[in-house]
Amino acid sequence: MESRILTDGAKSDLLVRCAAAVFVWPGIGETEEELLHDPTVGMIVGTTQAADQMFGYQEGELLFKNIEILIPERFRPHHRKHLISFILSPLPRQMGSRLGKADHGLFGLHRSTGEFPLEISLQQRMSGKQKCIIAQPARARTDGTHT
Repeated sequence: MESRILTDGAKSDLLVRCAAAVFVWPGIGETEEELLHDPTVGMIVGTTQAADQMFGYQEGELLFKNIEILIPERFRPHHRKHLISFILSPLPRQMGSRLGKADHGLFGLHRSTGEFPLEISLQQRMSGKQKCIIAQPARARTDGTHT
């Protein structure tokens, strides 16, 4: 497990002007079936300080937790399939880009204050031999801007 933690150098290699980021292990499977049964899919292997603060955690507290700890419970049943879909087709994109107008957007789960609206961009990157998914959250505002 320890070998999956991203070092500060690897984080720097993967980031391009990003304040908040959560680094997620994409598992080792190559098919949907393999990924569905891989308990390491979605494991957090690194965070930035800004992401820790955004979700209400101290440095290191999110390591080896599943990314779903940051997602409101009502969205969790479908999240794993969306994550696996991204792993199998890792094109950079905004999360929620396929949501219809009737949907109410994306929400994160702060450890102590509950849900908050956010926007997330996703990309899969390599640093040396290490592959990871970078989720870059930004708090959404009602005026359409973000922080």
